Amino acid sequence: MFLALIFTSCGDGGTADDPYSPAAAGLCEATAETQAGNGDEARRLFYDIVHQPLHDLAAEIAQVDRTLAARLLEAKESVEFALDNDRAALAESFQVLVGAADAAMAATGHNPVPCLATST
Repeated sequence: MFLALIFTSCGDGGTADDPYSPAAAGLCEATAETQAGNGDEARRLFYDIVHQPLHDLAAEIAQVDRTLAARLLEAKESVEFALDNDRAALAESFQVLVGAADAAMAATGHNPVPCLATST
């Protein structure tokens, strides 16, 4: 049921006008996959859908809040490390990334990460 809530919430967050909505939904899906123990699928989603938009978001947020940009990039790097080296820490790393991405999106006027409320 928990996973169903996350997947449901991923589909209704944001509008097509927000360039980060697909990445935010992908981040929700990747987070859910880690919680279900599907690290390989989380990795695919992260690199195929989420990774590059996070770099773009970090560049955008750096224009207004360099500390928040650093927080986002550190959280992204933590996920990358966990994907390759520490699968036990992966779910927690994704949770931190969801929070950092949501804060960056809010600070730049983008839609929130749709699964934040159900993933904490």
